[in-house]
Amino acid sequence: MKKRLLSMILALSMMLTILPVNAITALAANDSCGANLTYKLTQNTDDPDTYTLTIGGEGAMYNYGNTYITVPWDAQKSRITSVVIEDGVTSIGDNAFEDCSALKSVSGMKGVTSLGKWAFYKCTSLESFAIPSGVKSIPDCLFYDCSKLNSVTIHDQVTSIGSSAFLGCSILETLSIPNSVQTIGYYAFGGCNKLETINIPDGVTKIPSNAFSSCYALKKLDIPQSVTEIGSGAFNGCTSLGKDSNGTIAIPANVTAIGSEAFRGCSALTSLALPQTVTSIGDTAFQGCSNLETINIPSGVKAIEHDTFRGCEKLKDVTIPAYVTSIGNSAFEACKTFKNIKIPEGVTTIGKNAFEDCTQLETVVIPSTAINIYDSAFKNCQQLKSFAFPIGTTQIDSSVLSGCENLESVTIPEGVTKIWGSAFYGCSKKLKSVQLPSTLQTIGFQAFCDCDQLSEITIPKSVTSIGQSAFGSCTKLESVMLAKNSVPTIAEGAFSKTLGTKIKIYYPDYKAGWFAQNAAEKITDLKTDGVTINSGGISMDVDICYLCDVTFDANGGTLASGAPAKTQVYRTEMVTNTKASNLKTVDDPSKSECSFIGWYTSPTPQEGEAAFSLVNTPVDPQTEDGNLTLYAVYTTAPEHATVTISGLENNATLIKGNEQQFTVTIDPKDDTGNGALTFEFTNHETLYHQKADGSWEEVTGNTLNVGLADGPQNFKFTPSTTGPNKLTVGVKADSNTTGIANTADVSFTVRDSIPATVTISGPTDNTVKAGEGSNVFTVAANKGDTDAAKVEFDFAGGKVQYRTGDTGEWLDLTSNELNIDDLTGKQFRVVPDADAVTAQKTLTVKLMDASDNEIAGASDSKTFDVTARVHATVEINELNGKTIKQNKPYTFTVTVTAHDDSGNAILTFDNVAGLTYNGTAVTDAGVTVTLTNQPAPLTFTLTPDAEGAGKTLTATLNNGAMDTATYTVSEYEHAKVTIDGLDTDLKQGESKNFTVTVDPKDDRGDATIDFGNKNSEIQYKDGEDWKSMPSDGLKIDLNNGKKPYDFRITPKNDGENQKLTATVKKENTKLGEAEKSYNVSKYVDAVVKIDGLSGTVETDTEKEFTVTVTANDDAGKNVTAKAGFTGPAGATITLKKVQYRFGDSGEWQDGMQELNGMNLDINSLELPFESLPNITYKLTVTFAEAGNYKFDVSLTKKDAAEAFTSDSAEVTVTKKEEPVTPGGGSTGGGENPGENPGGGNTGDGGNTGDKDPETKSYELTVIGGSFTAKQGENALDVETAGENNTLTAKIPAGAVVTVTLNKAAVPEGMNFDQWRINDDTLMGNPDVAYNQESFHFTMPDHDVKVEVMYKDATIESDGPGILGTGALIATGVVGSAALLYQGHMLGTELYLRYLLPHGAVIPQNRAELAVLLWQDAENPEPVSTTLYSDISDEDSAIQQAARWAVENDLMEQLDADEHPDHFDPFVPVTFSDSIRAWKKAQELKK
Repeated sequence: MKKRLLSMILALSMMLTILPVNAITALAANDSCGANLTYKLTQNTDDPDTYTLTIGGEGAMYNYGNTYITVPWDAQKSRITSVVIEDGVTSIGDNAFEDCSALKSVSGMKGVTSLGKWAFYKCTSLESFAIPSGVKSIPDCLFYDCSKLNSVTIHDQVTSIGSSAFLGCSILETLSIPNSVQTIGYYAFGGCNKLETINIPDGVTKIPSNAFSSCYALKKLDIPQSVTEIGSGAFNGCTSLGKDSNGTIAIPANVTAIGSEAFRGCSALTSLALPQTVTSIGDTAFQGCSNLETINIPSGVKAIEHDTFRGCEKLKDVTIPAYVTSIGNSAFEACKTFKNIKIPEGVTTIGKNAFEDCTQLETVVIPSTAINIYDSAFKNCQQLKSFAFPIGTTQIDSSVLSGCENLESVTIPEGVTKIWGSAFYGCSKKLKSVQLPSTLQTIGFQAFCDCDQLSEITIPKSVTSIGQSAFGSCTKLESVMLAKNSVPTIAEGAFSKTLGTKIKIYYPDYKAGWFAQNAAEKITDLKTDGVTINSGGISMDVDICYLCDVTFDANGGTLASGAPAKTQVYRTEMVTNTKASNLKTVDDPSKSECSFIGWYTSPTPQEGEAAFSLVNTPVDPQTEDGNLTLYAVYTTAPEHATVTISGLENNATLIKGNEQQFTVTIDPKDDTGNGALTFEFTNHETLYHQKADGSWEEVTGNTLNVGLADGPQNFKFTPSTTGPNKLTVGVKADSNTTGIANTADVSFTVRDSIPATVTISGPTDNTVKAGEGSNVFTVAANKGDTDAAKVEFDFAGGKVQYRTGDTGEWLDLTSNELNIDDLTGKQFRVVPDADAVTAQKTLTVKLMDASDNEIAGASDSKTFDVTARVHATVEINELNGKTIKQNKPYTFTVTVTAHDDSGNAILTFDNVAGLTYNGTAVTDAGVTVTLTNQPAPLTFTLTPDAEGAGKTLTATLNNGAMDTATYTVSEYEHAKVTIDGLDTDLKQGESKNFTVTVDPKDDRGDATIDFGNKNSEIQYKDGEDWKSMPSDGLKIDLNNGKKPYDFRITPKNDGENQKLTATVKKENTKLGEAEKSYNVSKYVDAVVKIDGLSGTVETDTEKEFTVTVTANDDAGKNVTAKAGFTGPAGATITLKKVQYRFGDSGEWQDGMQELNGMNLDINSLELPFESLPNITYKLTVTFAEAGNYKFDVSLTKKDAAEAFTSDSAEVTVTKKEEPVTPGGGSTGGGENPGENPGGGNTGDGGNTGDKDPETKSYELTVIGGSFTAKQGENALDVETAGENNTLTAKIPAGAVVTVTLNKAAVPEGMNFDQWRINDDTLMGNPDVAYNQESFHFTMPDHDVKVEVMYKDATIESDGPGILGTGALIATGVVGSAALLYQGHMLGTELYLRYLLPHGAVIPQNRAELAVLLWQDAENPEPVSTTLYSDISDEDSAIQQAARWAVENDLMEQLDADEHPDHFDPFVPVTFSDSIRAWKKAQELKK
């Protein structure tokens, strides 16, 4: 038989550690709420239905708040109106007063040094609270949802404010945070929606996530320079922020990061200046800041995240830093006052809707690197005028410039292959043409729809398809140019429009080439004459414009030089107005002695046939090849007289009112005799003709009869109307019957007379100091049509100077005038007289002629602001109003500012007693000072010798300037020392904290705190560490002002009236000291004692004994118990009953009753007490085997190597005598009891093998399964009874039993784990497969109980290792008998509680699990920007937690393929889900 040790230690471990769970009910019954604390509920006299809760005693409260631990006043908590915490209480436990909805006041708390998390959660009637003076940290969720809390006092020793500490304190209006606070937790003040002002102490380095979110009334906020990070949502929804600070808040110079949603919805902000230290701005950081007008983006920012400035409707143009590489989706959406944006080189991506609805944006500079511009990036930028997509762009995304109604031009580079739907939809007012690249293949749905001004479009050869309504409603579209040998597939309605003329489709090939493309298959219902295309893309009349050759036949003549013999013309267009060529005119051909009369379609036109107009007649040949030949037609005719104009140049400029003469000359040609000259002005003028006698007469009727051979004729006129004009002169012989006169014309412009002008330019700054030169200005003069010759300068009360160039010497303008020609290259300034007073003085310049006559209207003036000179001043600093110490040197400074004086000055004082400068006594002669306008303060030292108030010191300059300081001299006061927090009664070897406060008073510099011969018993606190006191004292800096210092004393010797003296010394000089007396009592260790386990007991007879722990001075300390049984090999002990009580006289409480009847392995186990109580356990056991047994118990303090107390007990077990049954004996002689039934040795009764003895039957109980039994090879017909999945029957000893799992009874969500058998001989038998769904065993000679154990179904995939060895420890800590008998479900929950932080709530669904993991990791920013659609905008913390958990593989999306935007936040999670995710998260943290 295997050697096995049996023990009670597992049961003892449960009892020793059960206190945090089951003992709480007992504590309540005994008025306990801590190891040494009691509570009392007292009915209020004014309202008997309500209570006052008083907590007293010494030490800390228990922590509450999970499934197993509830406060003992839980049943009355809704009626508690006040709480009194007496002086001995040192802490308030977690969740101590949660949901005390009637609680209005909390008093006492003088000894409290810590407050528990959630301590006042949902105390919805609590109105005020003062943080106890000993508390250094405000924990998480302390006042969460205290909706009536309106006053909180925080003292200046508090260093941290926990997460959600004041969350939901909705009427809290003011709160003063002391400068001692160094950290503020996330959501600390979230939802404090009446909080108007708050100070963030200097020393806080991070404003965490949502710290002030939804503080709607918060108007003013000072962020200290120590802050380096503003977390996500820090001020989200603070709609009043900035109202009391001119619409802005100051962002400190050390801030490097602004988190997502940090200022989202801060609609009162109008401007923000971000320091250049900022390198990252989170998404939606400023979204909805609807009144924000100005903000700078620091140069270190590398990405503009999505929605960062979305909805900043008043934000003016911003400068995007040079290192930015991407602009996220909707980054600047609806920034409606943007006008100009320059996107720097390096930006590669402009996200969806990035600048959508920037309705005033006029210009945008797109860098060459931005080849990814996504959907709707510039949609509805209504004032945008031009846009150029960079080279490298391969597609134009949908709606990218949709609604840009004033867009005039767009550049689409080569390489673009696709224009997506609605890309340019609604560019309706100014976009007249677009050049499509030769690489383009697809034009999408409505790509250019509603581009009303688009008049023509060329479709490149590469295009294979044009989408539905691609050019729909382009009402002015007149021409579509296709490429040769390429007719794309055109969708229905591609060119549909409702207004305008026919659309012309240009095909750059001849008629045969058009039809060769089978265009009818791609554009249906094609006709050649005014085509109507109904269903293939064009929904109204079009003209198909293929190429036609037009040949010019000179018809016996000669084509004009340069005139074409043939040209190309598109069908339906004119010869000199066609897209096929640049031909604008065709000069007339010539034929000897003939006149050209026109082009005709035949060489011999019919009478009355009209000529073919190259300008007005559309080309539409009806020939088969679609080409046309034009023939020149002539007529013979005489050459008539011509006329020329001289003396008036073409395009000349004439002066209104100045007479102008010209000459007209006639060349008679074939004409003879008389004729007539005709005159026509565009703007009518009166014309005169010079007669033969030299006199002038008016030409009436615009006609003058002349002889054609009379020679040149002279004329004149005086222009009377300004503007452009044209003179046309015609000549016609009387014999010319054709009615056609030959003409000549000349164009000219008439303007008014040019006046003379003189102008002063500059200076922009017209201020000038008396006796000094002004800023430089120039003077320009124009004579115009006058005889101006010089410029005169007039500046009363000063002079004018000039110089040549920028560096010439300044010269006085002695005569106050210069010739006009001498102004070139000259600069001027005015110099007011040195004694000029502050006033305005005017410089006047005017033009004069050579006779010193003023040219009318030719003058200019400039007014200068002259300021009088300011003499040197003196100012005494740091002395006025000060109190200084008698006989103590006091340093102050004097500042002498030169202003407009220079050189040296003498500084004197009215009283020089005790006054030194640079270590030398000041005399009545004073101190010499060099005058400057950047003076360094002069440092003086004053050592007063007499006390008194109202003393004065006057400093005087030798120019009469003076300043007086009034001060007080008081007696010198040394440092003051106080000792606080040191108890009068201490324990030997037990540490107690105390504080020494040093008020320097008038002392300064380095000093030491010394405790003399007690230094060896004292430690000082350095940060979070305790360090030994230096033998020569602790160095301190008195310059830091009044300051407390933390110490602790550990007395070495007991005794009364011991003294602790704290002395502050400086260089062995005592400055101050304080003294405290105290008594030290001897420390009494805890004692453990075993009673009742001694003497002799029979087998299978109950034995009762007790284990008593007397805590003494170890009460509440961390102590480890070691306990164990030793006994004979193979022994069995059965635990019958467990009870416990607290103290010496409390009532016995039943322990874990489900343990009763268990057989337990003997073992030895170390078990920790986190808080040692006074407790007694009473255990009742039975021993199955005879022998000597010993039970040992010991206690060991934390970190100690050896036990400090122990006890042991011994008991002798004798075999209980059984009555002898005649013929009885063992059931068989084999190893297996079923091998030889009825045979064997009867022991003392002898051998009765001749007769079969009667076989005894025992009860078999099976829970969760069915069973059968066999005796040898014969099946037994057993009668079973029972219900609720429990079966019982009598089975003969030695029968073989088969137990099979009832699968139908397995609970949902669970799997089979193992069978539990109440017989260790079976559980330990390797032949009994109790971990299989079906197993066999031989029925022993006693009752057997078999029970199925289940486990959570999710554990299946993880194998047996998911819980780890810590699960067994954890089950001991929380007081459960662990996985051995309770099954995996209970063990999993208990292990999860062991893993999670104390007080953490077990997550019930995916959202709660994600937030738990995320908050434990200190709220890291997720990399992913994916927003889960099934998490609302209000739950931004869940959004971030979910994204972070998924991207770090802590959790997975349940249906990522079908719903990639779903997280399924409310799907339940199992304990194993949580364990698995938690373990991964801890590994991630490492």
